Amino acid sequence: MQSRPDITRRAQLEWFFAWLLKGEDPAKLAGSARSFRRQTQWCWRVPVPPPVPTGQIHDVVMLDGTYLQDWCVLIAYDGRHVLDWQWCDTEKKIAWAQILTRWPAPRMLVMDGGSGLHAAAREHWPAARVQRCYFHIFQTVRRHTTLQPRLDAGRQVLALTRALMNVHSLDQAAAWMGEYGTWEARWDEFLRHRT
Repeated sequence: MQSRPDITRRAQLEWFFAWLLKGEDPAKLAGSARSFRRQTQWCWRVPVPPPVPTGQIHDVVMLDGTYLQDWCVLIAYDGRHVLDWQWCDTEKKIAWAQILTRWPAPRMLVMDGGSGLHAAAREHWPAARVQRCYFHIFQTVRRHTTLQPRLDAGRQVLALTRALMNVHSLDQAAAWMGEYGTWEARWDEFLRHRT
């Protein structure tokens, strides 16, 4: 009986997608987890063509990077679809510029507080309004206060940060900004004190 490498490869790729996208058990797909890894290791090297820039101006584009071992993938997302991605070693200005130059500036850009993305956005999308990602705001506050702050200032700013998630209108935003201003004024001397 002759082997058909094309049919075998297609089956292996289907196993790989079933595991990667649907969470299927590798042992059920290939007999054992070790066999699955051995037979599908080539699937990691399948080149994925990047999306083709359409020139469409989006209302909101979210940009973030995620690290996979020693590599970083920068992702542009419009809330429904991945618009573009770029592989790089770190989230630096020149890497972000690769994505930003391929697409027209959106009306609003949601981003983390990284300096590389901020610099690239200022240069390539200067007219786009910038909003800091809530998740990254919360991560920064949590890093400085922990989830159970010992000091009143920390407890209050953590509560304010959690309340930020429930801001959905301009009136709520104005009220939140007022509360934050009150917090800053109350703790001004404390915040300027360096230990």
